[in-house]
Amino acid sequence: MDFSSLSITTSINGVTAYEITLNVTKDESIAFDIYTGTNDIPVKIVSGDWDTTIVTGTDWTETMNFYAHADSIVIYGDVIGFDCNGNNLNIIGLDASHNELLEVLYCDSNDLTFLDVSGCTKLEDLSCYENSLTTLDLSSFDTSSVT
Repeated sequence: MDFSSLSITTSINGVTAYEITLNVTKDESIAFDIYTGTNDIPVKIVSGDWDTTIVTGTDWTETMNFYAHADSIVIYGDVIGFDCNGNNLNIIGLDASHNELLEVLYCDSNDLTFLDVSGCTKLEDLSCYENSLTTLDLSSFDTSSVT
């Protein structure tokens, strides 16, 4: 499939676009699922000098595995759901603060020492158990309905 005609918002005139950054163990396989809520939306995935573009839709993708060519993987696009559960020691940090569209984030069973969701104003569902987090700042969210 030729992706050359697809438009992906990564940066426009120096303005950061929607992105999720994973701090990962280099040279390991990292698995995750995403959805965008709209059909035929391109999402760019970058690790070091390697990148690929996938097209997503209204349903969760099947679990995809990506090789970490560097100590980070950045996912660019209009992602509203992100699930990186079960990568164990291979994901140590997650910064979703530059994705105000994100509604669902599942990052359980990793080795996260930090998780930044400060810019995720639409976040409705967050699950981050079984990690190495010592603090989690949710001060910018209405947590009155948290159970």
